[in-house]
Order: sequence, then C-alpha cells, then structure tokens
Amino acid sequence: MSKKLNVKDLITIGSFSALYFIVVGLVTFATMVLFPSGGHFFLPAAVAVVVSPIYFLLHQRVPKLGAITIMSSVMGVFFMVGGYFPLAFVPAFLFGFLADLLVTKTSPVTLVKELIAYVIFSFGVFGPILPLVFMQNQYVAQLLEKGKDQAYVDQVFKYATPTFMVYGIIATLVCALISGYLGQKYVAKHFNAK
Repeated sequence: MSKKLNVKDLITIGSFSALYFIVVGLVTFATMVLFPSGGHFFLPAAVAVVVSPIYFLLHQRVPKLGAITIMSSVMGVFFMVGGYFPLAFVPAFLFGFLADLLVTKTSPVTLVKELIAYVIFSFGVFGPILPLVFMQNQYVAQLLEKGKDQAYVDQVFKYATPTFMVYGIIATLVCALISGYLGQKYVAKHFNAK
C-alpha cells in the first residue's frame, strides 16, 4: 500500500471531514444553547464524546499521514473564516498533525497509541477558546469591531478564567479517553477494525 494520499483517499477524507464538521457544528449549537455562558470551555469535551467513531473509522480507512491532519485542519479553516480569532486555526492543525504523526510514523501502532492520538486530536477544538483566556483584550476589541454589544461581551467572558480553562482541559481529557476507548470498540465491532 502506498504511503502517499491518492484521489480516493482525498475523497474519503473529504467525506469524513464534512461529517466531522457537521457533528462539531451540531454539538457547538447544543452546547451553547444548554450552557450559554461557560459552555465554550466544555465544547471540546462534548465534541470528544461524539466524534470518536468518525476519527477511528477515518484512520481505519485511510491510515496514512495527512488524513487526520486534513480533517482537523478543515475545522481550523472554519474557525478562521467563521469569525473566530484568526489564531484558532493553529491548535486544530497542530493537534491534528501530532495525532497523525503518532498513528502513522511510530511502530508498532497499538490501540493505546491510537487512543492517545485521539486524545491529542480532541484538543484541536480548543482553538477558539484560547483567546478568551490568553488574549482577552484583543478578543474583546475584535468582538466590539464586529458590532457585538458590551452585554454580549460580558456574557462571553463571564467564565473566561484560567480555572475554567483547566476544568475544560480535564473534562476533555476524561471525555476523550472514555469516548476514544468506546469509539475503538464500536468501530472494531461494526466496521471490522482491529
């Protein structure tokens, strides 16, 4: 099997990226409706709960360097063009690439390595959240430039603290580990993966 991505691989990656994009969008909507103030910090955890079958099935179908990076980067591009802080792309690309490297460039690939890679991948959704804590002044200026009122800005930043960031990281780690494990089992049972 060639280690380079071919047209069929790119079509498969595109399909899974579209599915990933839709699911992340639905989870984002649900999280923001259910938890309008502090929900953004738990969004990566919520996403990690539901996207593990998509991730593991893509890795099973296209076990080549670039597949996971592309899927994660599609979300990062959406973050950039969707009005999020421009640096939101960086974590999506970086964590997707690191996960991709772990499962394609290290031998042997084990279920544990695949699970760790999924946990790493899950942190890519933190891109739009990082500026809330680490670049507040710039983010507030950007929101006000876009015409958001001060009440909206206050609501967005109500829980924008390092403590809530830590809670979000812990929740993402726990949810990604559990969901990743279950996602591996699901794909193995229903799609003949390892």
